[in-house]
Amino acid sequence: MNKTMGTSIGFTAAVLISVAGTAAATDEDYGYACDNCPSNWENLHIEDNNCGGPRQSPIAFSFGDTSGKDRSRLKVDYASEFVSPEFTTTNIEWGNENSYSTVRFNGQEYTFQQFHFHTTSEHVVNGERSNLELHFVNKTPDGATLVLAVFIEAGDENEAFKPITDNLPGAEDAFVDLRALLPEKLAAFGYTGSTTTPPCSPDVAWRLFKKPVELSAEQIEAIENDILEINVGFDNNRPIQNREGRTITGPRHPRGDDDDDHRDDDD
Repeated sequence: MNKTMGTSIGFTAAVLISVAGTAAATDEDYGYACDNCPSNWENLHIEDNNCGGPRQSPIAFSFGDTSGKDRSRLKVDYASEFVSPEFTTTNIEWGNENSYSTVRFNGQEYTFQQFHFHTTSEHVVNGERSNLELHFVNKTPDGATLVLAVFIEAGDENEAFKPITDNLPGAEDAFVDLRALLPEKLAAFGYTGSTTTPPCSPDVAWRLFKKPVELSAEQIEAIENDILEINVGFDNNRPIQNREGRTITGPRHPRGDDDDDHRDDDD
């Protein structure tokens, strides 16, 4: 166990950074076990607590629930950067406060803030959960939030993730090709929700990539074990929230292949 891990596990503080990247002051801890579990988050004394509010995340949906192809424009301009780990109450966030990686979405430019993992996946698609769900948090200067979600499944070893997984348990600064952590094709489902940890901030634009990314079983286990150690044996996924009739946009119903519309325009 490295020094970073030794000084961070069990960390409890009055000021928390939420898993979705929004600063929030609190006089109570939150987590996934017993008294501080998600069913009680709406009662926590957290600044701007919205965990009992409408349009929460994550949600469950099937391909048939979507309203047709997403016509919003998403351009991901992620680069290779040094990222530093920061331990929160329930996770590790790898970020760069001076990042030059950006996402352009519907005419607005968002800057990369941090990425982190959930086990198992928080969103449920077609009744199934993936081994992991990777969130990339991006923000505009005025605080609007866009989260890019990647589903991770077991397969071959993924070289792009080795700067992270080779240093687990714990975490160290790493030089990472952020774009290589995303699927090659960026066809995505979209909806408006919230952050998935307190304060459950509203009006988050979600884009969930249809095509999963593969990591080896060993890489997935390394991430899972780190999360379980931080959360005293519990997964760090928030239960599914009510969809409340929200529109879900995205790729058309698949026709048996990996390309939803047979055109090379998914990025």
